[in-house]
Amino acid sequence: MNQFGTEMGQSYGRVTKNVEFRWYNMSIKQYVTKGSNILVGGKASKVVWFPKKNRDSRTKLNVLSSYVDITSHVWYLFTYSSKDGYRVLVTQKRARGDGLVPFVQTSNQQLRSAFKKIVRGQTIKSSSTASNKTQASSNASSTSSGASASSNGTTAVVPAKQEPQFPAAMQGTWYSYTSGSDYEPAGYTKVVISGNKMTTSQGDTTEYTELHDTSEYTAAERRFMDCGNYDGFVMDEYRSDHWGKTDTFEANGYQWFNVRGWYQSAGDGESFCVINRSVDGQTVPVLTTGYGAGTWVDKHMYRTPELAHQQADVDYPGDVVQSDE
Repeated sequence: MNQFGTEMGQSYGRVTKNVEFRWYNMSIKQYVTKGSNILVGGKASKVVWFPKKNRDSRTKLNVLSSYVDITSHVWYLFTYSSKDGYRVLVTQKRARGDGLVPFVQTSNQQLRSAFKKIVRGQTIKSSSTASNKTQASSNASSTSSGASASSNGTTAVVPAKQEPQFPAAMQGTWYSYTSGSDYEPAGYTKVVISGNKMTTSQGDTTEYTELHDTSEYTAAERRFMDCGNYDGFVMDEYRSDHWGKTDTFEANGYQWFNVRGWYQSAGDGESFCVINRSVDGQTVPVLTTGYGAGTWVDKHMYRTPELAHQQADVDYPGDVVQSDE
């Protein structure tokens, strides 16, 4: 947020239960400590403020982090709920007569994208580093030929080897369709899987992931992953944004292929499974994505956009979704 605030000409402080900020004539510390609810899009939402690890609510809105600029009167909430997923909420308004502060989802794509990357265990690039992306990509790509420059300025020799591959049944092009929600616009998502690479396109946004073996960690990276903290270590930008490590596991009666961020040490990443389903009397492959500790179903993807649109709201027997507690 400091980086974002500098670029926007604002100065943000992190909201906690121990730090006092005045929001107009209201105490944010008292508001948070009391567990006050908020308004989202004009509707009252029950809130859990800053839940402890693995103690988030499945029925309420979890505020994971919050920042405020009391001079410019801009207050952000980084939230998660089982209904709406991860969202960034913002307000510039004072509390209403009933004491509730009204928030709406931010339209700032930079913050929304950054929050998604943080959830995935990725680092956030400043706009000033965007011009270096091509060079970073070039440097990282040299890894496959045997050597790469680490983010600490040292050279790590990486043995040439076969990279992990997405399973054969997942290779090719897949589509899903959503009719839209508060946190996701209506439209198609297109996923192209080829070898060890996956490209995901939605609207004007395109993201891509390369699978790599953890034997390709540099010595500095390995020390960072083992210790969880390493003074002076700087994550490699390209690897953080685009490299993934894999695992397989069984859950809910199916075999899943899991992908996590290269530097991700916590969280469950994203999981994939191809299941043959009956659609209009025909057997068709369906790429199902899952998330979280329960491998809860996130979406179903199909080989054609037409079928994705037709099956957009279909749930299948055996689908496990995150239910309310």
